[in-house]
Amino acid sequence: MNRITFENEDDIRVKSLAGAVIINVVIVAILLLVHLSQTIPNPPPIQFVEVNFGTDNRGSGRIQTHNKPSPSPNPEEVKPAEKRPNPKENTPLGWSERG
Repeated sequence: MNRITFENEDDIRVKSLAGAVIINVVIVAILLLVHLSQTIPNPPPIQFVEVNFGTDNRGSGRIQTHNKPSPSPNPEEVKPAEKRPNPKENTPLGWSERG
């Protein structure tokens, strides 16, 4: 098969390759500049309550700390709960248990 060639085909290929390389380099440069110019946000401060599950020597109960509890005044007067009958002890027989 014979292919039709133009006189300036090599020039066109070189110019096309140069244009594609330039466009790709510009796009990569823009992406890098945008990525590098972004600031990394500071992580929020850690707010937690330390819980000791007793998996090490300090939490096993053998070693006690001598820290005094912090004062926590209770502004409201706390009353004991009402006495309720225990349903397991004072329950009359149900339908199924009457016979």
